[in-house]
Amino acid sequence: MGTAQTRANNKYIAKAYDRVNLLLKKGEKEQVNSHAEKQGESLNGFINRAIKETIERDNQTKSTQPTETSGLHHTAWEQEPYQMPWESDEEFKARITTPTEEPADAGLNNNF
Repeated sequence: MGTAQTRANNKYIAKAYDRVNLLLKKGEKEQVNSHAEKQGESLNGFINRAIKETIERDNQTKSTQPTETSGLHHTAWEQEPYQMPWESDEEFKARITTPTEEPADAGLNNNF
């Protein structure tokens, strides 16, 4: 079953932390892990820092940009694309220049 110390550690972790199952495309885990190591961080530490910094940046962006509202519609502000730390310049450029298709009625509120 395990040592008393292992059971105690597992009990503490279950009580003090939430677990998240993260899915990455094949090969991305190694890129992220390599970047984390270059920063002197564990994979878990890097992911936690990335989440915290993104939330902080998003909150700062939202608090400095006004929203527009008219009737039932709400227009959100646009954010500048962000290059992920593990993305090469080529991958970033390809991601932000790839056109996205939206349905013909995208953004329309047809609930009258």
